Amino acid sequence: MRFDSRNMRAAEVFEFSTATGVPRPITLVTTLSDNGTPNAAPYSLFNIMGIEPPVLALTVLPGRAEARAEE
Repeated sequence: MRFDSRNMRAAEVFEFSTATGVPRPITLVTTLSDNGTPNAAPYSLFNIMGIEPPVLALTVLPGRAEARAEE
């Protein structure tokens, strides 16, 4: 989903942000490597940090969960 917050009033951005961030859903974070390979990962540790401009903060842990469980 894409939306352009530049064309929205602050109250509209706030309503949109809180409707999509509470209750906390799983968010899909996507990246693109230097060679153009896409990657997507589900995250549940994120929060709304601002509405003008809209900002989401997410927590990224180092390494794979399986590797940490073995330690």
